Amino acid sequence: MFTAYEKEAFVDQSIDALTQRIFEQPNDSLLFFKMLVNFANKTTLDTSAYKQLSEEVLSDPNILKEHYYVLFQQMAEYASKEQSDLTLYTTGDLAKYFGVSITAINNWIKEGRFIGYTKDKNNKQARISGSTIWRSRTGKLHKVQDIVDEWEAENDIDDNNSVQVTIVNQLIAYEKKYGGPFEQTLGMKATKDMTADEETDASAWKYLIRKYDTFGNRTEKN
Repeated sequence: MFTAYEKEAFVDQSIDALTQRIFEQPNDSLLFFKMLVNFANKTTLDTSAYKQLSEEVLSDPNILKEHYYVLFQQMAEYASKEQSDLTLYTTGDLAKYFGVSITAINNWIKEGRFIGYTKDKNNKQARISGSTIWRSRTGKLHKVQDIVDEWEAENDIDDNNSVQVTIVNQLIAYEKKYGGPFEQTLGMKATKDMTADEETDASAWKYLIRKYDTFGNRTEKN
């Protein structure tokens, strides 16, 4: 797992050195950059800034180094995100989780209700990230992953009450460990100021809070 702390260390200490090593072999630097951009295109990273770059522009080492730096920053940010935010869902997946037809999901995409998402004309099927924000007809905003988590909680093969009790017990354990609720303890600390154990606990604690909220606060679906 690439933690937020490790991401900060990579951005602050490693990117410059890594870029310098790449340019020790000038003939390989452009090829490697193209490979990275092509890989990034298959993720949820925004690579629109690279689509207009020409061979002539990228032949300038200084310009290429600048783009390397930005791309490495984006990759580090992506790598440190929680896994739930990185999950990509098809229109079929979303139809199941939202309780509507695939046609309805495609209409929502056309209407711009998945904020910031534009279907690539070259792709036959949409791939929408769990971190995407969905706008309901009433104007309320919901994170796609929250809708998915709620559906999974409601359709879990285990008894929901048992699951909820387990989550509550885990939340209580964290509150005892840190002497108060998340918002008043780890929630007040910057990631860079946390120990490795605190960062791991903070991530798990936030996940449990989100899961618990799916039981008590049912989101409006349409």
